[in-house]
Amino acid sequence: MWARVLFFSSSLGLVGLPLYTVLSGQAPLGRDYRTADRSSAGIAPLAETTPEAVVQVYAARALNWRGIFGVHTWIATKPENAKDPKEKTKLEQLQKEGEAGLAKITQYTRYLTVGLAFGQSIGYVFLFRSLSSGSADVVENFTFGRVFVIVMSLTTGCVLLMW
Repeated sequence: MWARVLFFSSSLGLVGLPLYTVLSGQAPLGRDYRTADRSSAGIAPLAETTPEAVVQVYAARALNWRGIFGVHTWIATKPENAKDPKEKTKLEQLQKEGEAGLAKITQYTRYLTVGLAFGQSIGYVFLFRSLSSGSADVVENFTFGRVFVIVMSLTTGCVLLMW
């Protein structure tokens, strides 16, 4: 009984919601990023009147068919006491350096990804530990060696997918 309810609710979510998005016109089909409006929406506070540091997370529906399934997200930051919203951050300065700067950004991103994958792997290990199927545990003999192998395997898999 529950399997049918789960199946039908999953089907409704995976088929019905994207179909609704297309039919209601919420997904901007046929539009391109190159022709998108890039003018300010006026959501962010003015840099001249806001001395404190600001970190804002924005989301907008993605263009074309991607808008059926997801949104485009980005983060806007303003350092403390910045009078000009165009003040460059370290990443923006590296981006302006051309190929060498972009290579450095890529290196930072990869190191951050390895750290995040390692932390997520540890989280998965403790999730596995809490799951059990009747009398059998998902991970038997929860020892340091076994945890180490699982964490390293998951982290290495992420690293291989990244590179």
